[in-house]
Amino acid sequence: MKGMGRRLGRTPLFVLLPVLLLVMAFERWPTGGRIKWQSSVDTAAGGFVLGIRDKMGDMPRDYRVSFQVLTPREREYTAHRRVAAGHDEWVEVVFPRDFQAQAGDLVPGVYLCTYMVDNVPTIQERFRYEVSGSRRRILDRRSLFLGPPKKF
Repeated sequence: MKGMGRRLGRTPLFVLLPVLLLVMAFERWPTGGRIKWQSSVDTAAGGFVLGIRDKMGDMPRDYRVSFQVLTPREREYTAHRRVAAGHDEWVEVVFPRDFQAQAGDLVPGVYLCTYMVDNVPTIQERFRYEVSGSRRRILDRRSLFLGPPKKF
C-alpha cells in the first residue's frame, strides 16, 4: 500500500484528468444520476388512472412520458405527456378518456400498462380491473421496474 501513493503521484495528469471527469459526470446529480420513479394505479370516474413521477425531481431535462395500455381484448392504446425538468408531481392519465378510446373499450379483466420515459420502457403495471355494480376495483396489482432510464 505504501508504494501505491508513490505510483499515483507519478501518474501523468493527462491520464488522471479523463478518469476524474468521467467520475464527475456520473455523480453530477444528488442521487448519483439515478432517477427514483414511482408509479400509481387507481380507479377513476369512467375508468382508471395511471400515474408516474420522478420522486425526487432529479431529472435534469424535460422529458416525455408515454403510457401504453394493453386491454383484455388485446387492443393497445397510448397517451403522452410532456414533463418539465425537476418536476416531482404526479403525471397522470385516465383510461379510456385520455387514450382516444371508447367507453366500450373499458372492460373487466387483466390490463398490462407500460410507462415509458423518452421511449424507454421504465415501469410496467399488471392488474385486474373489476366492476361490481357501481363499484370499480383494481386487484392483483404487480409493478415491475424495467430498467433505464436510471442515468441521464
